[in-house]
Amino acid sequence: MEKLIGKLVDIFIQEQIIKESDREVYCYCFETIFSRIYFYGTILLIAFLTGNVKVTLVYYLGFLSVRFTAGGYHAHTRLRCYIMSILIYLFNLSLINFTPEKYQAGLCVVVYIIALPLIYALAPVDHVNRPFSAEERAKLKIRSKIAVTFMGLLALVIFNFAPRFAWALSCGTAFAAVSFLIAWCKQRREKYDQEICI
Repeated sequence: MEKLIGKLVDIFIQEQIIKESDREVYCYCFETIFSRIYFYGTILLIAFLTGNVKVTLVYYLGFLSVRFTAGGYHAHTRLRCYIMSILIYLFNLSLINFTPEKYQAGLCVVVYIIALPLIYALAPVDHVNRPFSAEERAKLKIRSKIAVTFMGLLALVIFNFAPRFAWALSCGTAFAAVSFLIAWCKQRREKYDQEICI
């Protein structure tokens, strides 16, 4: 994919659409765009083939609303990110489809009993390549609290008439919280290691 993107950027440079000095930035942007199209295309294909399109959309509503505001774990390579994300999605799809309905209400409650205080106390977590300013951190802290609270309330409301969708929403929120917690622990460990070295 890198060669294809490089050729595409070279064409834009030759046609004077972009400057040579901006080559790296455009390569990165195109890589990001194409990898997301590839990833979400794969997810939609799996969802379509398994008859889980609506459930998948609800799952990602829960996952992305918390993930984008609270932060989360980042894999070291795009390929590792792709593979891990697909495997996590398949695991969650299995949870959503095979958890007996009689357990779903209790599990939804457990998810939010854990996710709410976790996100309220610790979010957001930034990334070494994109640290937050104090202002950004304050805004994201509020947004992450709103997101996780809204997902909990939404799951509560829709559970009365669509328990499978409430469970899908809860699974999405749960794995966003897990991703956040892994990133938070990793960040704390790295800071601890730096302090020991000094």
